[in-house]
Amino acid sequence: MASSGLVAIAAGVSGHYKFRERAANAHRAADAMEYESEAANLGIGRYKDRDPAEIVEMLVEEVQRLHKEQQQREQQLEQPPETRRDHSGGAELSS
Repeated sequence: MASSGLVAIAAGVSGHYKFRERAANAHRAADAMEYESEAANLGIGRYKDRDPAEIVEMLVEEVQRLHKEQQQREQQLEQPPETRRDHSGGAELSS
């Protein structure tokens, strides 16, 4: 009986803090930043045929954009489901 109570508490805590979603968001952002860093280091994609100062500027801007995007996803997780909205114009997201 005590174990079922502990399971219920653990489920409530994990649901409230949304550990899985937070970890997935952080992992997605880290992967995207790593991809951009590798592309910049290799001089491929949008970094191709750019001078080093321009590459650094572009990389910093992209990493900042990705970080801001990740922070916005974190803030969305903190909102109650009925107030969550997507980035495309305010349609409610399903949870």
